Amino acid sequence: MAFLAPTYEHDVFVSYSYGQIPNGPPSRLKKWSLRMVEELTTQLRDLQPELDALKIWMDVDDLDPTEYLDEGLRTAVSRSAILMVLMSPRYLASTWCTKEL
Repeated sequence: MAFLAPTYEHDVFVSYSYGQIPNGPPSRLKKWSLRMVEELTTQLRDLQPELDALKIWMDVDDLDPTEYLDEGLRTAVSRSAILMVLMSPRYLASTWCTKEL
């Protein structure tokens, strides 16, 4: 259950770029983004006990960038209180991220 429930299912929806270059080596941007959100969540929960219920939505599975946003992703965005964008040059160049935004 989210901290802001029942109004929202998720407190924060995190939008970020995997940073993957087609046919290139694995990018460290996705790993960095996941770690940054993990660390932020831990620090917020350490500050206030009531934030233990904080629910952050972040896709951790690879999404097909050639697909349109599926209904599950649209629902997650619309049921989130806050949209947190991890802005990067790769994010700005990503068609998928632009659709999420």
